[in-house]
Amino acid sequence: MEYLSFELQEKMNTLMLPLMILVALGIAVAADSYVKKPAKRIMLFIDAIVLTLIAGNSIFNTITVSW
Repeated sequence: MEYLSFELQEKMNTLMLPLMILVALGIAVAADSYVKKPAKRIMLFIDAIVLTLIAGNSIFNTITVSW
């Protein structure tokens, strides 16, 4: 059985877990009927900003490491 490389495991731990948590948070906020619409928009906007920051950081690290 082939195991994952340490580098791939590290990427999964540092990137996939926060992404999965933020996606789950976005789904929970969108599905929650008790949160009012303005507050829901703000929470989803913050979630989108954090997702963008994580994606940008990941892309920057990939470019920096390969360069």
